[in-house]
Amino acid sequence: LDQLEGKKKCFVVKPQTGAGSVGVTFCDSEQAVWDAYHKILAGEHKAHCRAKYRHYTHAGVLLQEYLRGTEYIVNSVIRNGEIKTTAMFKYDKRPCNGAAFVCFSKELMVLGDEPQLEEILSYTENVLKAVGFQNGAIHAEIMYTARGPVLVELNCRLHGGNAAWVHPANLCMGYDQLSVFMDAYLNEGKALYNIIPSRPERARAYCQQVKMRSFVTGTLDCVIPEQWARIQALPSYLEHTFGVFPGEQILKTVDMPSVPGEVTLVHDDREVLARDYEELNNILREGIFQVKET
Repeated sequence: LDQLEGKKKCFVVKPQTGAGSVGVTFCDSEQAVWDAYHKILAGEHKAHCRAKYRHYTHAGVLLQEYLRGTEYIVNSVIRNGEIKTTAMFKYDKRPCNGAAFVCFSKELMVLGDEPQLEEILSYTENVLKAVGFQNGAIHAEIMYTARGPVLVELNCRLHGGNAAWVHPANLCMGYDQLSVFMDAYLNEGKALYNIIPSRPERARAYCQQVKMRSFVTGTLDCVIPEQWARIQALPSYLEHTFGVFPGEQILKTVDMPSVPGEVTLVHDDREVLARDYEELNNILREGIFQVKET
């Protein structure tokens, strides 16, 4: 902080041990940094999700550079040092309910969709080689900035999200990270790992995994039938999951634990998918959840 005296200060402050964007705070001043620091140490960021994140410990606070750009996911499986990237996704994160960056969706990408994807993938492969990762699954998050790709995090695990990506990944790519990972460990890679390309070069269809957003807080009464019918009528609608059910507490969406569900859109026409994604965002903005009157 002292080194940036007189300069524009933009930081991300977050728990050193965490998940789901809980407690991740954008700070544009030194005072905001200290406010976020004290809230995290006091455990205030966990108040709405203690049941989900019981494993959290007070490990400290991490201060990171605020990166301006677009964030991408790279999912790979490594066997004896050989890297097979099974999928890439692009995040759509926007301000919502007072939070600076809420995940609206992640879009499945293949090389050729955007010119920077080759650079992002090469960068990720070099990171994996630098850390000496030889066997297992990795989930990397990379910010593409004006100076190129920058590592946000590297996790030695499968993609999370309750594996909701497995079905659409299979529909779009013909394989998924979980199946390739299991094949590499249990079958010496004979069924999938040795056969699939090293990089995701082409897709059979296109996919958006869209996070539902709540703009209300209270006891959930219902999902508004008319709004839900509009969602299911979208040409690219594939499936959905709910994380909150009638009679349970629903919160305004500010991070991943307060996301009340997900809608998966898949279509072989990218223009249809783009129109449906825009319409779905309009429906979600109008509101699909009704809470009980108090």
